[in-house]
Amino acid sequence: MVGSREFGLLQEAVRAAGGKLVAVGDPKQLQPIDAGGIFRALIERHGKAEISNIQRQRTDFEPLLNWLSERGSISKARARALHGVPESARLQAIEALCVADAKLGRAFDRWRARFDFEWLREAVELFATGEAKAALQMLDERGKLKLISGHTATVEALISDWSADKTPIERKTMIAGTRAEVAELNGKARALLIDKGLVRDTEGLEIEIVHRDETTDIKRFAPRDRIVFTKNDKTLGVTNGCAGTIRAIEQAAFTRLLRVELDDANELGERIVMIPPSFGHFDLGYCLTNHKSQGRTFDSAYTLANPSMCDREWTYVAASRSRFSTTLYSNQGVLQAVDLEGHQEQREKPTGREAAIDALALRMRRSRAKGTTLDYEDGPDIRRAAHDGTASLDALGDSRRKSAQGGNRLSGKETKSQARLSVSAAVRFLSSLAQHKSRQAGAERHR
Repeated sequence: MVGSREFGLLQEAVRAAGGKLVAVGDPKQLQPIDAGGIFRALIERHGKAEISNIQRQRTDFEPLLNWLSERGSISKARARALHGVPESARLQAIEALCVADAKLGRAFDRWRARFDFEWLREAVELFATGEAKAALQMLDERGKLKLISGHTATVEALISDWSADKTPIERKTMIAGTRAEVAELNGKARALLIDKGLVRDTEGLEIEIVHRDETTDIKRFAPRDRIVFTKNDKTLGVTNGCAGTIRAIEQAAFTRLLRVELDDANELGERIVMIPPSFGHFDLGYCLTNHKSQGRTFDSAYTLANPSMCDREWTYVAASRSRFSTTLYSNQGVLQAVDLEGHQEQREKPTGREAAIDALALRMRRSRAKGTTLDYEDGPDIRRAAHDGTASLDALGDSRRKSAQGGNRLSGKETKSQARLSVSAAVRFLSSLAQHKSRQAGAERHR
């Protein structure tokens, strides 16, 4: 998510130091906050090494293997051996074992309906390539798409499902698009946990927190609250985006300190950090913005899909945060029959479920991938043709083909921004050609 200007400064610093810069990322995910999609431009021009198979979503074999071991259907040694083979071969081996016995076959079918997540990988791939309707239908068939009328009812359904999930709290999350939605979901989640006695609010503190835009809020934090840090601080041992659980609030010599157990060890290998309330760059972490969740992996995710935020990149990230279970929630009442950004004639709101899925897919398939000035470079053939007016539109295609043969060949389908580039270049060429012909006609009339 690095913009072109920042990337340029980083590149100059690496070159000055005589170092090597390795850029790692996915141009199909959330776009840079700052201007420019330099990462996409670089891989189009210079190639890339890539992982083509999705690794996060996977099938959970543990419950089935444990059950088979306990009843004596397979030995513990064989169960351990099955863990070491590729997932597809493991699935085939277990299925071959289970089909020979009717009881095992029924158990296998029940396990597969609950724990086989190959379909989720397929859905994520469909979201990434803009085939949102097919992906939404896959979720809908499995009860993982909740279209609910009204914002309040949608939020309440999401909170209820998140609360009922028995997954440990640090391994499940809620995701939303705006800071206001995140604050609302965090507040409701915290209230539920206080009512259940899981957050010890009587031992809590009112703390002033600092947002990215330097605005501040007063929020309450207590032992067992989940928090996420929003700023790097090597002295404290935290980084922007790392999360943890407040284990205690302790009294030091001159201030109170939050004893936080991090989900993952920091650079020093520490899991426990002591945070003064004056640091302020943290927030409740039951719900995350999609940008804050990017790069994280959870066992289950509950996503509030605001139609105004759901472009292809946003949806791809939100749908791919969990290993085993992703559920999307959307307020059906704000869905329109057509996409307003498409400048089409407005019709009535969708009334049936299929129409609502169509309306949501319309937003989720649109790419808002950022471009760079490099996308608007014209080849010399086009400029020369526009200047002398002797070439046809074939010059445009020739230039694009020469560019591809020189190492700029695109991988996969041409993206929407690249399609706009081709159209833009053609329009500029035709405009220049028309002006040239107009000048020629004027010269003829004055002869």
